[in-house]
Amino acid sequence: MKITLIRPPYVIPKNSVYGNKGVPPIGLVYVASTLLSAGFLVQCIDAFAEDMDHFAQIGETDFFYNGTSPSRLISKIPKDTTIIGISCMFSNEWLNTKLLIIEIKKKFPSAKIILGGEHATADYDYILKNFPEVNFCILGEGEAKMLSLVQCLKENLDVKTTTSNVAWLNHETKSVQVSIGEYRIKNLANLPPPNWSLIPIRNYLDKGYGFSMLGKRSMPMIFSRGCPYRCTFCSNESMWSTKWTPRPIDDVIDEIKRNIDLYKIEHIDVFDLTAIVNRNWTLEFCRKLISSNLQVTWALPSGTRSEALDAEVLKALYESGCRKITYAPESGSKIMSQKIQKKVNLKAMLKSMRIAVETGFIVKANIIFGFPDERIFDVLKNFVFIAKMAWVGIHDVPCFGFTPYPGSQLFNRLLDAKKIARDENYDIYLAKLVYTSPLDRRSWSEHLPHFIMPFLSLGGMGFFYFLQYCFRPWRFFLLIRRILKNTPVTMLEAGLRNIFESRLRKA
Repeated sequence: MKITLIRPPYVIPKNSVYGNKGVPPIGLVYVASTLLSAGFLVQCIDAFAEDMDHFAQIGETDFFYNGTSPSRLISKIPKDTTIIGISCMFSNEWLNTKLLIIEIKKKFPSAKIILGGEHATADYDYILKNFPEVNFCILGEGEAKMLSLVQCLKENLDVKTTTSNVAWLNHETKSVQVSIGEYRIKNLANLPPPNWSLIPIRNYLDKGYGFSMLGKRSMPMIFSRGCPYRCTFCSNESMWSTKWTPRPIDDVIDEIKRNIDLYKIEHIDVFDLTAIVNRNWTLEFCRKLISSNLQVTWALPSGTRSEALDAEVLKALYESGCRKITYAPESGSKIMSQKIQKKVNLKAMLKSMRIAVETGFIVKANIIFGFPDERIFDVLKNFVFIAKMAWVGIHDVPCFGFTPYPGSQLFNRLLDAKKIARDENYDIYLAKLVYTSPLDRRSWSEHLPHFIMPFLSLGGMGFFYFLQYCFRPWRFFLLIRRILKNTPVTMLEAGLRNIFESRLRKA
């Protein structure tokens, strides 16, 4: 059997053209490596890496895809391919991914199309009932499930009894069926390491693309999987369950060494959902990384918890090469924290932030406005907390408007209340979930009007950076120097540098 795995192009709004800088598709490569280790013939097509500077409008929408064209992508699929796996990690990409799937099915009508990723997991019932081109959806982490499905199809076995957590449409009953089995991989040591030679990885490395550190040879890695928390705005539970599983530390160190030897990497982006959960694991990892003397930096760009980030842990992280940390308070209101089930001690988080700044980290924290049930009092609490974060010295506070992601508790609540509709505009709604202008944000709270959202998002960020440069004016001059030298470190510097480059290219 020949298997082709595809990472579709990015989907971005018109105003983000030229500012997009992608990262290697680690999930796709993990799945491909698992299939290869089982003896299957696998080819990967990374549509973004194939043509990073190509942008084209998606129909008559205000969105563009960034990557190779559909016709060129399809021409790269071997004619004797029998299984085509397509990744759809983020819901905003569905607008273009669905069109790509339709075109692929026209060219390969007998091939089985399998969709995987977070969006496929969260929205599989809608996808299978409305897009007959998709034969199966993989639910949750994909390596073992994709392997069992491929083996089942190869041997012509009953999918229901031989696969685990695979969904398909029963054409007789018009209902979606799911095979039930082990949802999570128990032992991550059994997974083969990602084989980066399957994609044009050097296209990323040579351009210095990365999630947290532009200009360096950055590689994504996963140290652990899952998150033990149940925040109502997050789709983590549907994708990963609440089981947090770390990788063996020696395996992680070996992978870092291999990436340095093969690709001369300088930096690692850790794509864990919640990396710092087990304090002892973290300290042991730092100790071994320091003793290895690999001279590589790393960062935690995804929001992490503060419970285990005390002075000892932060010192160990910094000495091991960690340079960036993102905290995830989401709200400065204790009332809202309880409502969204964000079990966090804000006072303790501020203390951890202060220690992180004093240790030398570049620190970022996320704030979200417009949650259901949020009131003006909660908004004011957000601004008070933003001021406190500026005082303790963190470097970036992006302020977002709340967006209900498929697979989250709040999405299901709003769907049941008919505030979200899977109608003809559903794909456009999904496309706006990630990259969009603050001017397009709406309020999902009955207590906050829609028109206030841009003022909260932009005003929250403006308020933070104004206070930051008042409290630490030397940082403003560092910002100007780094933008001009193209050595951005903070999120604001990287964003302003992207705007600067976009203006130059358009000129």
